[in-house]
Amino acid sequence: MISLGSKFRVAISERWEDVPHSLFYTHHSLVETRRKLCQELSLGVEEVELSMGMSSDFEQAIAAGSTNVRVGSVIFGSREPKV
Repeated sequence: MISLGSKFRVAISERWEDVPHSLFYTHHSLVETRRKLCQELSLGVEEVELSMGMSSDFEQAIAAGSTNVRVGSVIFGSREPKV
């Protein structure tokens, strides 16, 4: 987890393509982490954004409770790989 000040936290999951159900557990783990954080800080869950999911998995992320998703490649197409 990377701290970006007192208001923001960023978590990047491991690669999940080869691990069945890993994405489901990653999303639900982040939802549970937000719930615990909100409880500890006496915040409502609706006060804390949960950004997870990208073009390839945004539907699962929304279903899990994401409040933000990144869907650039759906709109603009895939980027060329960096060499």
